[in-house]
Amino acid sequence: MQGIIRSGCMWAHSIEQQNDYTEVRYAASVMRAHIERAYAVEPDALACELFLALRRQMATIFLGNLFVLSYSGDGDELGMWRLYADRGTGFSFGFPLHAAKEWPGTIIIAKCQYDFRKLDLFCSASLIKVRELYLAAVKSGCNSDVDGIAAMFFRHIAWFATIFKPHVWADEQEWRIVFHRGPEHHKKRDDERSYIDVPPSGSFPIEAICAGPNCDAVNSIRSLRELMAKTTYKSVPLYMSQHAEDSKTHLS
Repeated sequence: MQGIIRSGCMWAHSIEQQNDYTEVRYAASVMRAHIERAYAVEPDALACELFLALRRQMATIFLGNLFVLSYSGDGDELGMWRLYADRGTGFSFGFPLHAAKEWPGTIIIAKCQYDFRKLDLFCSASLIKVRELYLAAVKSGCNSDVDGIAAMFFRHIAWFATIFKPHVWADEQEWRIVFHRGPEHHKKRDDERSYIDVPPSGSFPIEAICAGPNCDAVNSIRSLRELMAKTTYKSVPLYMSQHAEDSKTHLS
C-alpha cells in the first residue's frame, strides 16, 4: 500500500506470468473443444478450411501484451481478507471504476463470469460469427486469407478469456480491467515478471483505504497515515475493517 501511495500508480502484470493464467487456459480449453466439434460436424468445405486454420493456430496464441488488474466489489469482505493481503494484515482501497476507461490501453472493464454455460455460449456464438464473416468474404471476392482471418480471430478473442473463471471462485465476484499494451510500455520486476504502470502518469484515483482486521496499528496503519500526509492522498479517508475486534470505523 505504501508503494502505491508513493508512486501514485498500480502495477498491472502480464497475464502470462501470474496465477490467473491457469484461468485463461480454462477458457481456452473450452474454446478448443468448440473448434474441434465445429470442424467435425461442419458440412461446408470452405468453412472446414477456416476451422482447420483455427485448430492449427490454437496452440500459438500470443498473450504477452495482455495485462490485468483484478478487483473485488467489496473492500471489506472477510473471505477476501483471508485469501489476500496476508490474511488481513494489509489494506484494501476503493476507486471509481469509470476512471479506468480513460487509462491508455484499456480494452475491457468487466465483472468476471463464473457460469460455464456463459462461456459455452460465448465460444459458440463467436465461432458462428467468424464463420459467417469468412464465408461472406469468400463469396464477395474480398480478402479470404484463411490463416489471416484465424489469426485476427484469436488476436481479439484472447482478450475475453481473462473474464471467465471456474465456478469455485464465484464467491470473489471479481472485476477485471484488461489492458493491451505493446512491448515499448513493458517494464521488468526483479523477478523478471513483466508489468505496466496504471496509469502511466502516476495519479491513481484512490477514494478510500481500509485497514485489514489484523492490521498492525503502529507499524502499518500509523506509518501509512504519516506517508499519506506527505502526498496528494493526504485527504483520503482511512477506515478500519468492521471485522476487527476493536474496530474504530474512521481512523482519519
